[in-house]
Amino acid sequence: MRVIHVLAAAVLAVVLFVACGGGGGSQEAGTRLGQPQPAEELSRGTLNLAMDSRAGSDGTTRVLLKAEQASDLYQIAGTLQYDPGLYELLLVEAGGGLGSPEEAYFLDGEGTPGRIDFAYTRRYFGAGISGEPLLLSVKVRPLGNFSLSDFSLDTSAGSYRLRDSHKQDMEFTVEGREVGNE
Repeated sequence: MRVIHVLAAAVLAVVLFVACGGGGGSQEAGTRLGQPQPAEELSRGTLNLAMDSRAGSDGTTRVLLKAEQASDLYQIAGTLQYDPGLYELLLVEAGGGLGSPEEAYFLDGEGTPGRIDFAYTRRYFGAGISGEPLLLSVKVRPLGNFSLSDFSLDTSAGSYRLRDSHKQDMEFTVEGREVGNE
């Protein structure tokens, strides 16, 4: 079982690195294809990652990760943490905010119980997403009472990567706290 987790993490890393190469391109090509303006003309703000939850009628709860104030968000990779003694993990899936399966890649893996590594990127050259895209949806069954505070984003140095369509790291906060791309 440990081999499967290591293999899943390796595949996740490879796909993220491969996907990192597909998002950018020369501004010349972007202009010819009717794509958005060069990076310097885009309004850049600090993106905020925020979590929310939705209770299901079957006793399950979905923990949702969304971006607030996104501008040209093209890819994200990170880790969601929780206490596996308090929750049964049922499902991890893309939130759909970066596109449908035909438009985006999504990978996830629980390398260690209580740590969900994920990567989500658009597939093709072009603009990233602006607005408030839903990035991650995790379905859990509480083994007691549910509390959103039992879930957190690993904000240790280098644990998150957010990039725009020009392969530039994006500045971000988590629940309003400064984090950035260290």
